[in-house]
Amino acid sequence: MHILLVGDSIRIDYCQYVKDKLAGYATVGFSEDNARFSKNVLFFIRHWISLHGENADVVVLNCGLWDVVHMWDAEYTITSIDEYRSDLEKTVGQIRAALPNAKIIWATTTPVDEQGNRASRPDHMRYNKDICAFNDCAVELMRSLDCEICDLHAVIQNQPLPLWKDGVHYIAKGCELLADAVVEKIRSVINL
Repeated sequence: MHILLVGDSIRIDYCQYVKDKLAGYATVGFSEDNARFSKNVLFFIRHWISLHGENADVVVLNCGLWDVVHMWDAEYTITSIDEYRSDLEKTVGQIRAALPNAKIIWATTTPVDEQGNRASRPDHMRYNKDICAFNDCAVELMRSLDCEICDLHAVIQNQPLPLWKDGVHYIAKGCELLADAVVEKIRSVINL
């Protein structure tokens, strides 16, 4: 069994945990690259598949934290929600063209601590209302495309203690919780 993980810095932070938890059951491939925006994922998905997932049985896909950024407190997100939806739909098409038998798991975008985000990166503000809207859009699309959903947003939102180190990224405990959710979803999809 081979798993390919594609996503932003949140994925980068949890991918080694996923690899360790699936050791002996599946190989886990991932790029060291931060996938960043949905447009970047669309542009590079075939490249990442060729380098890290040519035989992938499962692709875990995420992007969104960069798409919802408001640069210098602009009133708009970097990516419009319509562009985001279009990019995701095309990306799923590219994955299916390259890996026709692979299962696709969409991992929702995680919430942020807005005050922590403002303190650490005031030029790259993210707001939970935008994250929720983009997640709703992505989940609706992914369900219509017969993709599985791993709700990482709910994993973090349902925790009693703050898990952020900078308002966006997570301390080890948060990364491990996210990895546990990803592994649980992978196992359910491929009956591991």
